[in-house]
Amino acid sequence: MASITANTKHKIAVPSTKKKTTTTTTTIGKPKPVAKKGAAGRRGSVAPLLKPSTLTTPEKIAELTALNQEEQKSRVKDMCRLAMGEQTLVDKSKPHAASTTRDRSGAAADVAVAAKELGVKFVLKGCGVVDEMQRMLFPEGISKVFAEEDYSTGGLKPSASAVSLTSLDNSADGTTSVTTMGTGTVGTDSKRGKSTPANAREGSLLIIRALSEIVGKKTEPYIVGAFLAAALDECGSNSSSVREAAEDAATALIKLANPWAFPRLISPLLLKSLKSNEWRVKANALERLGQCAETAPKQVCNLLPLLIPNV
Repeated sequence: MASITANTKHKIAVPSTKKKTTTTTTTIGKPKPVAKKGAAGRRGSVAPLLKPSTLTTPEKIAELTALNQEEQKSRVKDMCRLAMGEQTLVDKSKPHAASTTRDRSGAAADVAVAAKELGVKFVLKGCGVVDEMQRMLFPEGISKVFAEEDYSTGGLKPSASAVSLTSLDNSADGTTSVTTMGTGTVGTDSKRGKSTPANAREGSLLIIRALSEIVGKKTEPYIVGAFLAAALDECGSNSSSVREAAEDAATALIKLANPWAFPRLISPLLLKSLKSNEWRVKANALERLGQCAETAPKQVCNLLPLLIPNV
């Protein structure tokens, strides 16, 4: 029988500390996209470029310019209706699809391309595009929006140029002789007692932005003014698509405007928007004021004593 003493040695099996390696098989191909939280939210601050849907090639543009004036008016009015969300049924046997933001954006860009090729005054005034935009954004008339009030916005009184020059054109009846911006917010939104459809308001704002970006300075007398007030107010709309179109339109208008328009035209509109009850309108007005500091730094600097107390 074996005896166990203090010198007896025992062998003990120690478990290995090395981790077992397992082989895994991977499939070759594109990985599945991982949905990020909030990816379905609003896009970034840089708006996508507006691309025309029909006037996409020189051949298409040549076809438009080759038409007589009445046919050109009819084409432009059709583009404007499409931008406002009205679909023209060519083949009634086919199912009718609802207008989308992409459709309205393309039609708005078509209107801008037509204005660039046929002439800004002909498209905006002759074809009634500006009148239609004003009807959608100001259903009760611009005179209702710009009314007499006390000038408590830091001593900055909006001048008559706060209404776009085109709305003062052909005003023999005096219905558009307005001078100052009224209290509260302006524009159209059914939630705030307004009547025009959201698609039409979005389309009007898309046309304003397209004219600013595609045509440029030639459209400044026609769209910078009352339409900036409408764009600022529509930032408080209950429709997300209208809000995005309004923010983009306001940004494009500030970029388009002459720096010397800031003291007597843009700053009063921004200051009135800062007194709005809608927080989104206030936030966008502050962003546009910051944008003005880049586009018109000298003019903003001169008005700082009046701007700071109101901000």
